[in-house]
Amino acid sequence: MGLIAGAKAPAQAQDASAGFANIIVDREGPVFTICPTYALPDTAVASATELRYELTIEQVGISTARSRQSGSFVPEPGRTDTLSTVRIGGPADRLHIHLLVRRGDQIVEEVEEIVQDEDLSMPE
Repeated sequence: MGLIAGAKAPAQAQDASAGFANIIVDREGPVFTICPTYALPDTAVASATELRYELTIEQVGISTARSRQSGSFVPEPGRTDTLSTVRIGGPADRLHIHLLVRRGDQIVEEVEEIVQDEDLSMPE
């Protein structure tokens, strides 16, 4: 397995108590595993505040396929939560992955990852 991509696009300035969202894309043969995560630093204040995530994945190649998932979680300081695991197989020219983390109506984090065909090519 090899890590293909993982990126964080900050929605706003980070402080010591802010969470950190990330998208991890791993490849094994023709199958990609996409895992959005959310982590709170050890220094964050514990809170029972529920957050919601929305994950959208668009696979563009010969045809276009779109997958959407959402759910809720309660982050804890010093812990990284895996919000979802999505497996996608088959050839693609591009994967467009979008993750939103919300507290109520407020966007807490937003991450977008685009993996192009040169990133998706099979190793020889």
